[in-house]
Amino acid sequence: MPEMTPAIRPSEMRPSDMLTPAEVASALRIPVKRLYLWVAAGAVPHVRLGRSIRFPRLAFEEWMSQQNQASLTSLAPLTSLAPLTSLRLHTAVPEAPHADAA
Repeated sequence: MPEMTPAIRPSEMRPSDMLTPAEVASALRIPVKRLYLWVAAGAVPHVRLGRSIRFPRLAFEEWMSQQNQASLTSLAPLTSLAPLTSLRLHTAVPEAPHADAA
């Protein structure tokens, strides 16, 4: 079972504890519009403060760590790849005109 991040009381939060959508989108290198789609789908941890959306820094960092772990474990091991020596390159080589074609 994954460890839970301890909850931070709103009275204990500092502005640096929360990230804006622009900061998160920049960290993920995605457009802010795509981030809002992920928020609507519940794919990324966030908090609504009225009409504003903020991302708790600790929850976001934990989520990023989980995403990185998931992507690393889904990669096939390099030993399962075919050896490079078995690759054949297919290149088009123009045929030389035959001498008796004239």
